Amino acid sequence: ARALQAYDDATKLQATADLLCERSYILSNMKRHAEAFADAKRGHQLDRGNRYCHDRLVRAVGHIDDWKDIIALMSSIIDADPAMGGAFRERGWANYALKNQEAAFQDYLVAAKLGDSAGQLQLGRFYLNGVGVKSDREQAAIWVRKAAAQGEAQASQMLVEMRLAKRK
Repeated sequence: ARALQAYDDATKLQATADLLCERSYILSNMKRHAEAFADAKRGHQLDRGNRYCHDRLVRAVGHIDDWKDIIALMSSIIDADPAMGGAFRERGWANYALKNQEAAFQDYLVAAKLGDSAGQLQLGRFYLNGVGVKSDREQAAIWVRKAAAQGEAQASQMLVEMRLAKRK
C-alpha cells in the first residue's frame, strides 16, 4: 500500500510511461487488474516504444475481455516491437475469441516461432484439432514438444494424451 501511494504521488506530479507501468505492476500484484490494465495502456500511449510497458500490457490484457481493444493494443505493440511473441499470442487469443480462426493461427504461428511457449502450445492444439489449418498430428507434436521443453505443464499432459490416443 505504501509503494502504491508513492507511485500515486509521483504520477500526480508527472505521469511518465515508466511510472505508470511500474504502478501497473504493483496494482496487478494487488489483484486490481482493471486499474493495472488502465495504467499499462496509458503508459503505452505515452511511450509506444517502451518495452517494459509492452510487457506490462501483454500481461494485463489477460484480465480483460474487450477483444477488439486487445487486438488494437497488441497490433500497436507488434508494430513497435515485432519480436514480442507475447503480443502475437494475446492477439491470437483475441482473434480466436472473435472466431477469426485463420488470423489466430497466424498469430500463434509467429508467437511459436519467436519462442513463446504458450504460443507453441496453442499452435500445437490448432494443428491437432484442425483449427485455422488442416489437421496435422506431426506438426502438433513438434510444437507441443517445444512448449513442454520450456516447462509448459499443459504441454506435457497433452503429449501424454496424444500418445494414448495414438495407441487406440
